[in-house]
Amino acid sequence: MVKTKIAEGFIEKKRTRKTRNGDFAHEFDIGKRTYSIFSSDEWSFLKIGDYVRWLYRTNKLSGGSRRTYYKIVLESIEVLNPAEQAESTTGYVYVLSNQSMRGVRKIGFTTSTPTARAAELSSSTGVPTPFNVDWFLAIEGDPGLVERSVHARPSSSRHGKEFFRVSLERAKETILSAYGALYPKALDRSSQILEDRKEVLNERRKKALNQIEEERRKKIYQSSPEYLWKTKGYTCLKTDRNSALNEPASGFWSRFIRKAGPDWLHIRIIGRQGCLEKGVPPWRFMAEGSHNGRRVNSTTKVTSVGDCDDIRDCIRMTKNARRQYPTANYSLELELSNELLHEPRLPIGASPVHKYGDIYVLWVSELEELHFRELSHDQSRNSARAIDNPNRDVFFILTDDILFSTSG
Repeated sequence: MVKTKIAEGFIEKKRTRKTRNGDFAHEFDIGKRTYSIFSSDEWSFLKIGDYVRWLYRTNKLSGGSRRTYYKIVLESIEVLNPAEQAESTTGYVYVLSNQSMRGVRKIGFTTSTPTARAAELSSSTGVPTPFNVDWFLAIEGDPGLVERSVHARPSSSRHGKEFFRVSLERAKETILSAYGALYPKALDRSSQILEDRKEVLNERRKKALNQIEEERRKKIYQSSPEYLWKTKGYTCLKTDRNSALNEPASGFWSRFIRKAGPDWLHIRIIGRQGCLEKGVPPWRFMAEGSHNGRRVNSTTKVTSVGDCDDIRDCIRMTKNARRQYPTANYSLELELSNELLHEPRLPIGASPVHKYGDIYVLWVSELEELHFRELSHDQSRNSARAIDNPNRDVFFILTDDILFSTSG
């Protein structure tokens, strides 16, 4: 069985690190030695400047290093003088014992530290064995007055000027009673300091647990279809061309055999994903069709493909194409990345379709109004950022075959 020893003194340094198994190691320096507490708790109750006492065991690390470390017995920790009280501490009333004086304890005061006082008394040539500090009390006030109050109390246990044949518990009670009678507020302050610490730590733990719970909920939501659709999804709509007209062949061979089909026009407006991070134009306009037997995308009268920074440009191109190539055989297809939309919402009952890896697509039959986030380009960084201001957003309204645009 590993024996325990006693350590006592001011905490000079404090460190916290995470161990391999996920727990936390809290390390405290007293003098030239480092003592450790291993706990699942990220925060330690102890502070730099605390005068403490605890039991510890000497252990060796497993593995190749076999380094020695000193493990604190958690239940044995005593904060004899909190750091918050150290500045106002004027001295100490102590209880010392000596192996050569069994059953007898010395009760006195010092303005240095109890450990230093014990060492001073032990250095006397008339003492065969050293004194041990059994207990002490930090004093806010006159420590000599507290000591005299203790000595003045009638006691049959007196065994000399400052020596008493008394148990440690009885000595503690006498000192606390004398101190409480002289300085009642100071005695309560020490207990209040430790209670306040516990309350602060409990608040930290509660906040950490809430944060963990929030992160858990966030992960669950981020794996939901709604979140994936909002962040990686597309809202798509296609207005059907006249069902009585089929898409005819056009081009060189149709003109050669003089069998040019009816005119038709198909326009695609694509709001691309990832444009905010990559700094590329988010919008693409595409037009294809046939007019008087010639392919629309082979003429110079309409821009067949174009990258745009603004949805307004796509709308303008669409209107130009409609004016130059009027036909009832017309269709419009919208493929809109949801990152370009202002607060995209998954319609009730709708189910996005998994398509192209991690991209989610939702096809809708009709779309009355769309609000777009306005983009601001930073030329120095070649990037774009979204301005989420619905009052300045552009939106367009789809009817049967007309595309209108306006500013909100």
